[in-house]
Amino acid sequence: MQVEIVSRVMTTTTPLTIFCGGAMRPLLHELVPAFERAYDVAVGVEFRLSAALKRAIRDGAAFDIAILPRPELDELIACGAIVRDSVVNVARSTVGFAVRAGAPKPDIGSRRGAAHCCKRARSPTATVRAVSMSQDCWQSSGSAKP
Repeated sequence: MQVEIVSRVMTTTTPLTIFCGGAMRPLLHELVPAFERAYDVAVGVEFRLSAALKRAIRDGAAFDIAILPRPELDELIACGAIVRDSVVNVARSTVGFAVRAGAPKPDIGSRRGAAHCCKRARSPTATVRAVSMSQDCWQSSGSAKP
């Protein structure tokens, strides 16, 4: 995928358009400026909810790269809006539950238990900074894994 992006970037002055769900915002805020400097191209990133981006892509919106959760990509492949062979897994995000020291361990072994835990939380907090690049991404880019 990187080869296609770089060849397009080197032959156009049109900004590269990226559709991306919000979870990848911190990562792209770091990567996009470096990419723009390296390839002397403008990059426009549209951050929206994945469902809204999926709808826009299905409705024919123009974009160069879509960074979406795998289930949304699979649906877009199934309806013909995304080419299967163009999809590369680039990142994995994990989510965890934590409780204060000394608090009872919540039952999160089922969807119902996790939902109950979230409803009872007095001060829920979410952090979406832990994103790891996948091995597939590093191999397809030709880069050494950091």
